[in-house]
Amino acid sequence: MSFIHTNKPRTLANLFDDLDLSDESVGENTVYSEAVPLTGRPIERDTRHSYLTEEASFGRENTQRDCKCASCLLAVTPSFRADFDNVRRVFSSEKLLRQAAVFAGTRTIRDKIEDYFHATWAHPLHLGIPIVQSVSFMSNDKQLCERFDEYLSELAFDNIEPNVKPLWHGTNVRCLLGNEPCNSESDDACASCNILRKGFDLNKSGSAHPYRSYADSRNHHNAYTILFCWVALGRDFATSEDLPHLTEPPYRYHSIHGTVGPRLNYEEYVIYRTDAAVPFAAVTYKVKDNI
Repeated sequence: MSFIHTNKPRTLANLFDDLDLSDESVGENTVYSEAVPLTGRPIERDTRHSYLTEEASFGRENTQRDCKCASCLLAVTPSFRADFDNVRRVFSSEKLLRQAAVFAGTRTIRDKIEDYFHATWAHPLHLGIPIVQSVSFMSNDKQLCERFDEYLSELAFDNIEPNVKPLWHGTNVRCLLGNEPCNSESDDACASCNILRKGFDLNKSGSAHPYRSYADSRNHHNAYTILFCWVALGRDFATSEDLPHLTEPPYRYHSIHGTVGPRLNYEEYVIYRTDAAVPFAAVTYKVKDNI
């Protein structure tokens, strides 16, 4: 599994944006998988979007990994997917929802997140088998999605690939989340509920947010919780060294990518801006002894 930390500059991932389509395309939006280098032509802006028209053109040629059929276009359009009905009530960002739709593919978004959890589980199975109890989506602050959208647009405007990835963030939890969530206004609210509703807070977490592939603590129901997040990494600086003294990424970089080596047992990412990550869902699970 991959992890993330947050510091004061930037963050994560593979971006599929809300882009304008031509008349012969299906629906009102399409997606693109990579940012396109500027060609030296004057920058033109779509009057309805904050994206460069070059990006929209690239998106038409690279929809859903080169597949241009109507079925694929509909599959990556959240408004056409029944499994996104509730998720769309929680998240206001079309960019984020399209990213999630592309990630889910032919699976429902809940099933895909559960599949991804098992696929990225990094602990030896002889120590225990993870059993997912629930995947929860909780209403969040609208500004959380707006800040993330603005950050992606900022990176695109600077001709930098947003490099958005799904990563895990382990934190403490006291409640049952989707079934019995905390009151986020209470001083007793657990970290998971606060993060899901309000996003990450550097003032509370220090100079960095760690994103990992495992949960760090369990609640009083003996269940673990880990947060599934979308993170915009931008240009990530890869290193196998432990660099706890850094308060910002190296020049021209937006995040740190910690690779497995003598100092790290698991892959980790460190981000430096709270608007570079959006907590998307909480996975609650128990570990069954493998006897």
